[in-house]
Amino acid sequence: MNESETDCKCGWVKLYHPRGALITLPVTVERLDYAAMVANVDAMLAAGFLVSAPGLEAGEERFDCSAVVRRQKSNANDRTTSDVIDLFEAGNKHKSLVVYLDTADEIAAFEFASKIRLADLQIFPGTAPPERCPQTESFFRSPGKPFGVICAPNPKYDPNETDNKKKKPKRLHVRWADERPAASPPAADGRPSTEPTDEKILAKWKAFTDTDPPIDVFNRFANDNYALAPAHLKQRIHAGIRAHASAAQWIWSDDDNCYVKQGRSTAGSKR
Repeated sequence: MNESETDCKCGWVKLYHPRGALITLPVTVERLDYAAMVANVDAMLAAGFLVSAPGLEAGEERFDCSAVVRRQKSNANDRTTSDVIDLFEAGNKHKSLVVYLDTADEIAAFEFASKIRLADLQIFPGTAPPERCPQTESFFRSPGKPFGVICAPNPKYDPNETDNKKKKPKRLHVRWADERPAASPPAADGRPSTEPTDEKILAKWKAFTDTDPPIDVFNRFANDNYALAPAHLKQRIHAGIRAHASAAQWIWSDDDNCYVKQGRSTAGSKR
């Protein structure tokens, strides 16, 4: 809370704007112009501000997972065992979310998002998520880089429930931020379609740039593949090309019609 909030002789209330934004408003003895406040929020949204973060639906949240722990649970109904993954954010001793992996597809989705093989995780012997400390550290596994997790409030969560057996989690896992591209739909004759999906095209570019190719290889790939991309994807692909070139400290040369290393003498323009 900032200084103006602590100095204000008023209360505070959180209310929702009609278009979904959660707004913190002062409650004073004197009546304020709340209609003007609504109009101000309307103007913010009209200017382009979003109620939810890009890529999220209303009510969804995202956090980056920096460590995982694997546990297992017994299913009394069929006497099988399922895997449970506790997700931890950087600097947190306690889990942020629990994800249950009951099917092969759920396991594959977790492995794709985290880049961690389930079989490589040591199984923590407890039934509850562990607190991160020197005694439990050996059971924690950190991915090569944090991966995104999308969650949403659990409508069945009751903050007043004291019975741990009845208490529901506060948040539920919705999906992984990095999902495996969907398979191409079958053609009219029932055979698998040979047309690449948008997800496959974008994944191909991402996989290529993730290899950090040398500049000559990058130029050849971009020259050969950019023209083949669908028109509706070219803006996104071009943005990715420019971002990668900028990170690699390359500039565009109109004379050479390709990217060149910064510092090289060229009359070409940057783009």
